Amino acid sequence: MNMCIKDKNRIEYSEPSTVLIIANRSPEEIQEKDILEKHGYRVVTASGENEISGYLDLDKTALALVDVHVQDSMDGVRTGRTILEEHDLPVIFLLPSPDPELMATKENVSGYGQITINTDEVSLLNAVKMALKLHDAGKQARATLKAKDENERLLAISQRIARVGTWQLEVATDSLHWSDEVYRIFGFRPQEFGASYQAFLEAVHPEDRDMVDAAYMESLQEGKEGYEIEHRIVRRYTGEVRHVHESCIHERDQQGRVVHSVGIVQDITERRQMEAKTARNAQRLFEVNQCLLGLGTDYDSNIRLLTELCGRLLGADCALYNRMDEGMLVSVGQWNTPPDYVPRDYPQGHICYDLICSGSHGIHEIQDLQQTSYVFNDPAVSRYGLQTYIGHTVKLGKELVGLVCAVYSGHVQFSDDQRQLLGIIASAISREEERKQVETALEDARDKAEQAARAKSEFLANMSHEIRTPMNGVISMTRLLLDTDLSSEQRRYADIVRSSGEHLLNLINDILDFSKIEARKLELDHQNFDLRQVLSDIESMLKHRAKEKGLDLSCTIHPGVPVLLAGDPGRLTQIILNLAGNAIKFTSTGEVEISVRPEKLEEGAVLLRFEVRDTGMGIPEEVQTRLFQPFSQAEPATTRKFGGTGLGLAISRQLAELMHGDIGVNSRVGQGSTFWFTARLEVIDQEGTLFEDQLPQDHSRQQASRQEPARNARILLVEDNSINQEVARTVLNKLGYKDIHIASNGLEALDALASSPFDLVLMDCQMPEMDGFQASMAVREAEKNRYKDGSRPFPGKTGAYSFDYAGSLELHPDHPEHIPIIAMTAFALKEDPERCREAGMDDYLSKPVEPELLGRTLETWLQDRVLQVDRQPGEAGSAPERAEQSKGRVEEDIYNEHEFIERMMQDQELVRTILEQFLKDAPQRLQQVKEGVLSQDFDAVYKSAHNLKGLAANISAPGLCQAAERMEHLAYSRETESLERQLPALERAFAELDRLLQQRLSDS
Repeated sequence: MNMCIKDKNRIEYSEPSTVLIIANRSPEEIQEKDILEKHGYRVVTASGENEISGYLDLDKTALALVDVHVQDSMDGVRTGRTILEEHDLPVIFLLPSPDPELMATKENVSGYGQITINTDEVSLLNAVKMALKLHDAGKQARATLKAKDENERLLAISQRIARVGTWQLEVATDSLHWSDEVYRIFGFRPQEFGASYQAFLEAVHPEDRDMVDAAYMESLQEGKEGYEIEHRIVRRYTGEVRHVHESCIHERDQQGRVVHSVGIVQDITERRQMEAKTARNAQRLFEVNQCLLGLGTDYDSNIRLLTELCGRLLGADCALYNRMDEGMLVSVGQWNTPPDYVPRDYPQGHICYDLICSGSHGIHEIQDLQQTSYVFNDPAVSRYGLQTYIGHTVKLGKELVGLVCAVYSGHVQFSDDQRQLLGIIASAISREEERKQVETALEDARDKAEQAARAKSEFLANMSHEIRTPMNGVISMTRLLLDTDLSSEQRRYADIVRSSGEHLLNLINDILDFSKIEARKLELDHQNFDLRQVLSDIESMLKHRAKEKGLDLSCTIHPGVPVLLAGDPGRLTQIILNLAGNAIKFTSTGEVEISVRPEKLEEGAVLLRFEVRDTGMGIPEEVQTRLFQPFSQAEPATTRKFGGTGLGLAISRQLAELMHGDIGVNSRVGQGSTFWFTARLEVIDQEGTLFEDQLPQDHSRQQASRQEPARNARILLVEDNSINQEVARTVLNKLGYKDIHIASNGLEALDALASSPFDLVLMDCQMPEMDGFQASMAVREAEKNRYKDGSRPFPGKTGAYSFDYAGSLELHPDHPEHIPIIAMTAFALKEDPERCREAGMDDYLSKPVEPELLGRTLETWLQDRVLQVDRQPGEAGSAPERAEQSKGRVEEDIYNEHEFIERMMQDQELVRTILEQFLKDAPQRLQQVKEGVLSQDFDAVYKSAHNLKGLAANISAPGLCQAAERMEHLAYSRETESLERQLPALERAFAELDRLLQQRLSDS
């Protein structure tokens, strides 16, 4: 209602307000009507209830004037009260005359005033104005109060929803007010008692009480704006522990005194529980991930870890992974099982078996096991009082094979998170089952492959032996035949036989090498060598063939190529011989050149490029791509003309790759070819490293001594093949050895050694009744026991091989302390030399044996058995000449300077460098030998003496080489007393050599 004032007695409204006058007078008699209309009011009159209700429904009715005496049937007071209470309209009662008694009875309903009927104009207008003002003011107050009540109601609802209560503290009056929600949070009924700080502290958890009180008091005393804290409370009636968050703000006066404090209390129990749950889940997932990442390759170990993880994360009393195995239920994985638990049992009645057989995938839960049939059927349920079971099936493909489970002695409810973790563990076990299945299949395949490889290796070894045995006879007898007086035609035929036999032997070697490559059993040796010596030997081997075809053969080492290297010189030689041999074979006129240049220098190594260039027919480009494939040659016509297996280049490619290199060819038809390959070899420090013990055996033997061997040495030849017996006897006779005795197998050899002394044994390996390995072990065992305590030898085990010899071996009294046993075998595999060494043999020769190599080997092992030949008077010249010659021979026995210088290709600077390094290194080796003898460390003596032997052989010092070799053999036989007796001889040999070398170095 909008009002405007025109004068002090007149009120005008922008819209006329309706005033209802209830009286039993006629409208013309109602003076109040005229006055109000005069002043702009709209006035309606009513005398009956029907009329009144109609007018009250008008929206613009603003005020009612009610005559207290309306009519007999109508009570004016009651009517006014109804209008006031039900329609919220201001009411002014009209009284007949001023009546204090009547007015007093109407006080409680008049509220807006009373006037007399037909009052004066001013009094009427003032009464109406005052009533309207009072009504408007009251209406606004009621609206404000209603809004306040509504806000408080909504706030209370919001606090309950958010579980946040408020409190207020008036310091001046020391009054504390809690909202209803504070009471509820603390576990009380709203406003159950008057709020107090003491009541608050009593609700705080006893362990947190001091902390909370200190936070509140410090905020007051230290002038802080407020405080904020989280703590626990304990509800009085239930004892339930809850977590709350408190925050408070202090209002202070100008002097800093707190006058008013307002705070909140929020129940954060669910949040803390959720945080704890999230942390637990995160920790569980972390443990699962750590476990999965930590799984190795062992199935049993992985299953054990996963089963333990299941039990720990699910908080079980024990955990199991049960799977079916050959009709039994087996606990493959166990965690925290009782000591009397049976891990393997018949499956009927067991929970896991029933669940596996059900075919239902996923999680299975059983609550209150004691109320199920399993209390009778599954022995574990009744024996251990189990109540709760949870398990997850494990699949192998689509088949259920097992079940990972956790069991409890109490009642347990499982969360979704726990079920999810169990599913993850079951999936991991399924992967382990799949991996095990694959590994088992691979193991089966590997076992079959290994069996096939062993069968193949045995077949190759036997084939090698069976083929090489007759080949030994063919080639050796042909060589012996060529040494006799033959006609030119006979010599030509014999030479063809020899050449064909050697060619066939080369083919056999190629096939064996290729077979080893296919089986991935071809390995490289690692030894020090001089590249100049290797190329010189290759040139010597090929020179005769090139000369026969009228070809020039040359060998070039380009600048920058290190010559002292470490690698496999034998396989390096094999590649070069193959390439150069092919070049000579396919070249009719011109030349063949072998060259080597540095391709790439590395730290401690070099990649060398070897090239073999020829002026032959050349190779078509379309053929070059298949040259290095097995069984491939240039074209069929070439094969028919020149022969060959087509394996040589394939083997060369494999060998080059084993040396971390490559191989290829550049060629044009009619312009010759250049075959090349690269090989990575270690570079030997020429200033600080000598060739110690890794020179090829025959090369070191060749340098050991030039003494005349004992041609009257007694040699025992152990060979079962009659042709090979004849070949070996003839070759030995031609080498000057006449005292040869033959045994056909190992048993005969042992009988011979028991009845006669021998200086050396040539031992075949593959023989009937007792092979060479067993016979050699029997000899070494007899030697060891004979010189140790005189007891009789007994069958046993030596090295890696065992034997069963029913007889007893007593060596002849004149048998040497250690008789050299040299293997002569038709086996040609890499493992054979190692087998010979482990059986106690001293050296190894492969059939067919080259006479020169056999001669050098015998010289090495018989060099300490020098034949003393008495000279006839005058035969050796004058005394001074004999003395000078004797001195020269003695010095040569100590240090063969001429031979060493020749081997170093007359490089005096290199000779001096190596000798100086020898004088630095050898004393250390000698000291190691002495220390090993004193401490009876046979392995140390063996290793140090072996190294010292290599050092001596490298500089052509036969005396020291022989002495070190004897120490090596005695250490191998573990002869303590003999080692002590031999040590002074070793020291004398070194002292003589040291004196002579110092003299040579000072003279130069």
